[in-house]
Amino acid sequence: VAEKAASVVGDIASAAEELTDGLDTETASVLIGSVDTLLLSVAMPAPVPAPAPEPSETGDGEASGADSTTEAPMSEEELAAEEEQQKQQQKALSAKLQSATSSIGNAVLVAAPVGEPVTVSSGDLALVVLKDTPESMAANPKQVGGFRIPPMPWILGAVRRRLDECTDIGMQHTKWPSNPFAYAGLTSTGNLSIPAGMGNVITSCCDVDQSAVQSMDIKACGKVLEVSDLDENITFNISAPRRQNDTFNVTEVRVCQYFDLEAQEWTSRGCIVSAEYDDRIECSCNHLSSFTA
Repeated sequence: VAEKAASVVGDIASAAEELTDGLDTETASVLIGSVDTLLLSVAMPAPVPAPAPEPSETGDGEASGADSTTEAPMSEEELAAEEEQQKQQQKALSAKLQSATSSIGNAVLVAAPVGEPVTVSSGDLALVVLKDTPESMAANPKQVGGFRIPPMPWILGAVRRRLDECTDIGMQHTKWPSNPFAYAGLTSTGNLSIPAGMGNVITSCCDVDQSAVQSMDIKACGKVLEVSDLDENITFNISAPRRQNDTFNVTEVRVCQYFDLEAQEWTSRGCIVSAEYDDRIECSCNHLSSFTA
């Protein structure tokens, strides 16, 4: 049901992209509200049935099992297959919701004035979009949703072949109310950069903060540009309250992470912590993606 609903929202958002006047913020907020609700199906999957219990003997020496009138419990192999199926369903739903959110942002960008950020929100899901020109992006730093984006001279060449279709660059920051990649697990499995010489530490790098995921994209003609291996890093803040265990003299190390779509895992490659505060960390990364701490 959730996947079908996500398809409907995606179809409406895609149609809105084609509107000459784009999408107003009030209508966009309604669509974003639908995405916000459907995200719960990604963060909280349906429970998987318990595996079959081991048979036990009755008083007369016969093995007892499930009542013949009830459905037989699942075997371990069936349970694993069911879990994998649910994971793939979550992944497909997440992809549709992310695509719909991107389309909503594109439709809002059509109507947005050049150089002025526009915010659209519903519940805890919020988008900030900014329309700009390639020339301005190439020469000047930008601030979008807490992300500081350095000047990008290369962007002129990247969009030159598309300038016959459109003349503007779009930037979209998305603050997710829950982790859209929850299907991949709640812990990191990728390469994680831990500062050297920390001694006895417990790292929060391996626990994904479900409520701190943010995405940042730069688009040309509505298509997301790959932004990687930058000479000057992008910087932004991630909520990551400091925790200290004085009893065991253990200090937590906070790490910037991003979701690698190709590897389908959280990793810290290309990111460092550039500043630390009691309630947050400042991350510095040489690429764009979806980030958390």
